[in-house]
Amino acid sequence: MEKPIERLYYGRLCNIESIKTNGEKYAALLDELEKADTKIQNLLEKDATLLGLYKTAMNSLEGICAEEMLSHYIEAFRSGVLLGMDIMGAFDKEK
Repeated sequence: MEKPIERLYYGRLCNIESIKTNGEKYAALLDELEKADTKIQNLLEKDATLLGLYKTAMNSLEGICAEEMLSHYIEAFRSGVLLGMDIMGAFDKEK
């Protein structure tokens, strides 16, 4: 069972469609990646072993990035909660 914070991260706790990426920069990077990926796959098309290895590597890389982002998201959320608790005086010592 997913933790609520993971459900939030993956967009299963809120409307993920309302979250926008950084417009032009994101679109340019995605376009660059798609073009390079297409070129590489076309070059590797003649060698099924290399193409399979490339696809495995890309899938692994995407999985690694997703796991890293989830970890960063969770840690940032925890830090935000701690900051909120600090602002509310949860860590003030009695005088």
